[in-house]
Amino acid sequence: KQTLKESLRCTKKKFLLKDHTFKNNFDFLTLCLLDIIGNSIPEINCPFNYQKEFEWFQTIEEEGFQLQKLIFPLSCHTKIMGKLTNHLQFISFWQRIN
Repeated sequence: KQTLKESLRCTKKKFLLKDHTFKNNFDFLTLCLLDIIGNSIPEINCPFNYQKEFEWFQTIEEEGFQLQKLIFPLSCHTKIMGKLTNHLQFISFWQRIN
């Protein structure tokens, strides 16, 4: 949350967020597994800090931004990977209002 706030502090007018979200334990475990697979070779730390549903949106609004557009689910992958993960993907476009 602190990293998100710092990013917003440095943002003048517009903010684009492409991320994942989850609603249940299966979705959470899917994100964890993908994080482990995707980051195991470069040995990147995986804190498994994913937002549940859209809980970060409140923080973005509190920092003076208004949601302009949300695409959810976001179709990023095809075939089996798409069936497993597209419902976890989103992109949101924000604009500073103050």
